[in-house]
Amino acid sequence: MTGKLSIGVVVENQKTSLFVTDLTKVQALYLKHLLLKNQEPLIYVNVNKQKHHLIVMARMKQSNEWESRYQQGQTGWDRCGVSPNLLYWLENKILKPCRILVPGCGNGHEVLALAEKGFDVVAIDIAQSPIETLIKSFKINWLQAELIQTDFLSWECKKPFDAIYEQTSLCALHPSEWNRYENCLYDWLTSKGQLFAHFIQTGKNSGPPFHCDIHVMVNLFSPEKWLWSEEHETQIVHSDGLYEKVYSLKKTL
Repeated sequence: MTGKLSIGVVVENQKTSLFVTDLTKVQALYLKHLLLKNQEPLIYVNVNKQKHHLIVMARMKQSNEWESRYQQGQTGWDRCGVSPNLLYWLENKILKPCRILVPGCGNGHEVLALAEKGFDVVAIDIAQSPIETLIKSFKINWLQAELIQTDFLSWECKKPFDAIYEQTSLCALHPSEWNRYENCLYDWLTSKGQLFAHFIQTGKNSGPPFHCDIHVMVNLFSPEKWLWSEEHETQIVHSDGLYEKVYSLKKTL
């Protein structure tokens, strides 16, 4: 076993063990540190049944990349204010106070707005800096929310939500991870839970943000699992000219 580090990894929400090689000394020490603290490393495993081997995907690297963007101020997606789409849901009383999740919350302008309106909010981001910023904002404004810095694809939801506000996470993920994320969204909601979805339209093959073609979205969020609303035409355009197709999706039994 010389030179190998046995670590815990997550495979479809089940724990297994794996001998990992080709780690740098820093990576090995970091993973060992997480395990000693009983935390899950920010990696996951895909199983290739045909080739009978495990492919380790480094989500730890992705976490560092997003953190680097925040530290360098490369946050062009941040409006520096509450999304008009959220205001649309609130002003039209389509979204009312409830237990709500905001995955990929970033600097959390929407998280603060929801807390001010009396929502029981849980917000998650893979990067540390925006969560630290949010914690300070909540203390200053005497508001409450559960703020979590983790990889939401390996996060364990202990209590389901009445609603999920999805605006930035889907388009930030590579399309190869969309099915996994859709399953998470479905599992995180109560039996009558509702997904407030904003599908970015870039018209490009690259990302992030990745283009969320509506026909692809209908296949991803299939009618067998989701009841789609008509499109909510909010007519809101980003500063870079991009816009989102906006829908509410209700979880079916």
